[in-house]
Amino acid sequence: MSSVGRKGSRARPKSDPSRNRMNSSSSTRDTRISSTRRRYSGSTNNSSSGSTPVPSERIKFKTCIRSLILNTFKERGFVEVEEDDWDIIWANIEWMRENYESTPLIGYRKLNHFKRSFELTRKDLLAKNLKKYRRTLRKNGIVMPTFFPSTYVLPADYSLFVEEFKRTPGGVWIMKPIGRAQGKGIFLFEKLRDIEQWKSQSTEEHRVENYVVQMYLDHPYLVGGKKFDLRLYVLVVSYRPLVVYIYREGFARFSFTPYSMDDIDNAYVHLTNVSLQKGSSNYDESIGAKWGLDSLRRYLNAKHSIEETDILFAQMQQLVLLSLKSVQNSVIHDPHCFELYGYDILIDGDMNPWLIEVNASPSLSAETQSDKEMKMRLLHDMLSVVDMERRLYLPSMLKTRRHPLRHDPALRQVGSFDLVCDGEDVQPEVFASLHGHDPISVDPLPLFHSTFGCNIDTTNIKRLEKQAAEARKSDTPVPKTVSAKNSKKKRRPPSTRRRKS
Repeated sequence: MSSVGRKGSRARPKSDPSRNRMNSSSSTRDTRISSTRRRYSGSTNNSSSGSTPVPSERIKFKTCIRSLILNTFKERGFVEVEEDDWDIIWANIEWMRENYESTPLIGYRKLNHFKRSFELTRKDLLAKNLKKYRRTLRKNGIVMPTFFPSTYVLPADYSLFVEEFKRTPGGVWIMKPIGRAQGKGIFLFEKLRDIEQWKSQSTEEHRVENYVVQMYLDHPYLVGGKKFDLRLYVLVVSYRPLVVYIYREGFARFSFTPYSMDDIDNAYVHLTNVSLQKGSSNYDESIGAKWGLDSLRRYLNAKHSIEETDILFAQMQQLVLLSLKSVQNSVIHDPHCFELYGYDILIDGDMNPWLIEVNASPSLSAETQSDKEMKMRLLHDMLSVVDMERRLYLPSMLKTRRHPLRHDPALRQVGSFDLVCDGEDVQPEVFASLHGHDPISVDPLPLFHSTFGCNIDTTNIKRLEKQAAEARKSDTPVPKTVSAKNSKKKRRPPSTRRRKS
């Protein structure tokens, strides 16, 4: 009997090649997820120091970036893999765009970028979010300090920019392409006709490259007559709540040409990017173009006062936290993600910090031996905070779901990383009096002491690992893994589960 003649029966549809491909792709992804779950399920390290969940095998990493991060992974005993069976991946932004949605982030897997972190690292979006956050604070009676130059996006904001340009005659402006880095495409101008030719190239069929235009800070703080800016490192392991660490080490990047506003077309005078300065005839490879942040802090202490320098570095820390809070609701939080940002900051002649930009993938290459040693320490300390090896882990954290550094105030410093925000600022010391230097007269936000440029502690991590191992002996044991038989029991829907008081 034909299928049509039988009651309730339906003819079998013809196979659809596109659907088969979709099913095959879905099956492949499900296979990756199930294999990853098998690796992590029930994997514990039942040592005498307590049960510490770790991957059942040696930690596997994957990276397409061949820099010092590769050396750091290998020095820690991680194993490089080419396939998708990794525990931690150090990816670039292009990989995030293409693979994030199809990548199973389960178990203890870690990824070095948050989704939509471009809300912080794209120059135009950073300006938009800071303006929005300023308005939000103003509604609550708080005036956010000014640390970001007047910024417009061209060609979209051209009319608004022209109005501002006419209100500030004689000013110098700087144009920066939104999608480029390392100083490429940047130029200065002081007359509108200098950019009219660029704007005239925009048509409905052909859009010119988007730029941000900012008021140029033409009175920078100089050392030896040379302009410089700062590179600071900031680690975010959570956006909700906001958990932030600042790194004590960093560096100042110098121009090799004396500063002057007489020649605004000379990029070697006005831009401090190392990749650009290498092309200068004055560049000296033996000394490089960088100066350690600790050396700069000592220089400022000697030239001004310790109190003035403390205020400057506290303002830089405040600048970092305000910029992160401005994008906290825009960046997509994932507990499997962390991100190391490179903050570029300029100090003006009045000892005020200005945020230039935030880099999502700060350079991890080195020009000198001292630069290499600093960045290797940075990466090792970063991985200690991320704690893939679970050396700072305590079993009771399974119940509290708290990060290791929030579990114990003694763990607020790991290596040269200091915890500065745990949902709120955590520094114990606040400037009660500024003795004449009073930016808080229009800014009720408190200033906390900053450890930028302070002494590093190379023995800190070993001491913390020993304390964590001792604590695991008396800590609450890890709950046993639910068996496959019990896992099939019907569970209450989330809305009806009992909540612990």
